[in-house]
Amino acid sequence: MAATTESTEFTTESTEFTTESTEFTTESTEFTTESTEFTTESTELTAAAAAECATECAKLAAAFPGRVQFPGTPGYSANKVSYFTQFESEVSPACFIQPQSAQEVSAIIKHVRSSSSNLAIRSGGHTTWAGSANIQAGITIDLSKLKANAAIVDPETKLATIGAGARWGDVYKTLAAKGLTVVGGRVTSVGVGGLSLGGTLIFSFHKLGMMAVVLDLLFLKLGVVVVMVYSLS
Repeated sequence: MAATTESTEFTTESTEFTTESTEFTTESTEFTTESTEFTTESTELTAAAAAECATECAKLAAAFPGRVQFPGTPGYSANKVSYFTQFESEVSPACFIQPQSAQEVSAIIKHVRSSSSNLAIRSGGHTTWAGSANIQAGITIDLSKLKANAAIVDPETKLATIGAGARWGDVYKTLAAKGLTVVGGRVTSVGVGGLSLGGTLIFSFHKLGMMAVVLDLLFLKLGVVVVMVYSLS
């Protein structure tokens, strides 16, 4: 009799365990279904956003002839592989657009703001992580054309106006010819715009400190950076 009672209790516990297991499996299935639905919705939203960005790129190409690079073109491919890290090179925007003046930068941003397109801005493309100066299926504004006359110096105020797409190597070379230098990056291929806003170690940092400490000497104004220059003597 005792053995029969224990067997009955064991069977009851086994049945309860099976019931709980079935309930857990049902909950797990429901969670998986919800997760699949969320993933599907997310994919649909991403596809819709990509389609809208592609449409916006076409509008930009019409408004700014010769400035937009589309996937499959030599310019687009060259732009992608020119980033400092592969992480950034693997990001594929709907298009790149290369303004050639501060006014065009302003006009492009106003144009894109009228839509819900995602936007990124690139100066030198030296930051390492994906998405720092590029955006998947969005619009990347490439400032590399804003580097003509790498540094224009006002002799009275000792202020230099520098294109935000210029590289620090070009800036140093231009200023050195005038016996001047400036607070800037230690790697010549780094872009002016990104380092100016992000801050880092700089030449003469033992005298002037980190880039972020001297940010009061510069400001970004529609595609140009204005900085204080120093004599090399």
